[in-house]
Amino acid sequence: MAAEPTSHKQDVIAKVCAVRCKCPPIPEPNSSIGFVKDGNLVGGVTYSSYTGREIWAAIWVDDRSVWSRKNLNTMFSYPFEECGVVRLCGLVSVRNTASLKMMERMGFVREGLYRKYFPNDVDAVVFAMLKEECKWI
Repeated sequence: MAAEPTSHKQDVIAKVCAVRCKCPPIPEPNSSIGFVKDGNLVGGVTYSSYTGREIWAAIWVDDRSVWSRKNLNTMFSYPFEECGVVRLCGLVSVRNTASLKMMERMGFVREGLYRKYFPNDVDAVVFAMLKEECKWI
């Protein structure tokens, strides 16, 4: 059974996303999409810092079925189609090799480094994807 989008409360998904991504609390206002499998929240994405041209995303996944084409379409349609942004951005710890690889597999491009962004002075890689580069919508 594949994970499916959920209607869990936005604030719950945003809090879980911040904890699972090991990032600072996600600023308000934000919007979230969660993915459920067998009644359990197994992944989510929270969008924040919307500027009209760009929005930031924090993504976490506990079950590989979240990576279905349908769910990726859901994840990328919201920022690019519904919000109308031209850029989707995200940050990943330099120590999180699995997430670094996944961001690149999804089509994100490394754009820079936020030095000492995470606790214990861990750097964060800045990723971005332009709408025309997105293969999921």
